[in-house]
Parts: sequence; structure tokens; C-alpha cells
Amino acid sequence: MNWVILDMMGVIFEVADDVNDLLVPYIQGRDSSLSSKRIGELYTKASLGRISSYDLWSQLGFESEYPDIEKDYLDRCLKLDPDFVNIARCLKESYSLAVLSNDVKEWSSYIRSKFGLNELFKVVDGHA
Repeated sequence: MNWVILDMMGVIFEVADDVNDLLVPYIQGRDSSLSSKRIGELYTKASLGRISSYDLWSQLGFESEYPDIEKDYLDRCLKLDPDFVNIARCLKESYSLAVLSNDVKEWSSYIRSKFGLNELFKVVDGHA
């Protein structure tokens, strides 16, 4: 069977640049003193598995709000492409589907579970 390999952002979810278009405005809406550079650096560390999502929020100054702030961000900001699930189900009839994405491990696990995405994919890899 042939494979179709997908990225999370801009394919499964509507926004392609989740850091600059979603995460930075969300965080700066809570603390405008945090620079987009600092937010991006910490996100990169988390997406590479060098720090946990807890460490990301803590180093941004939101330790006392964790895990509620993380759930709020993921629930309010990440929007599934409205056509994706139907398209993926059609593709799954003829292809094996996989996700290859550099994202925060804990976030990926939560959103795959929330949207029922695990049933669509044979492989989900954030460490390749």
C-alpha cells in the first residue's frame, strides 16, 4: 500500500504558522512584555523535545496557570480544517496515512485525542 504523509499545521489544522499566528498573539495577549523571539525560542525547544510543555509555560511566566493555560490555548486557538476528516477517511480507503510534524509532544497527543485523529493514521511521528 502507498503512503500519504501529512503535516499537522496548514494541512490538518487551518493555520500553517501556529507559532507566529496563534501562540505569540495568545501569549502576548496575557503578557505583552514577552517578545515573539523569546516565545519562538522556547517553542522551538519544546517542539524538539528539549523541554516539556510545562517548562515552556513556566519559562514564559505562566507556571501557576499550567495546565489550564495550555488547554485554553489548544482549545481556543487550534482549529481543525473543516474538510480534513472527510478527506482523510476517503484517502484511508486507498492509502496508509501518516503524520510527520515538529510540534510539542504533549500538545500533539492532546489534539489528536480531542479530534479523534489517531484512528485515521498508521504512524504519527514528531521525532523524525
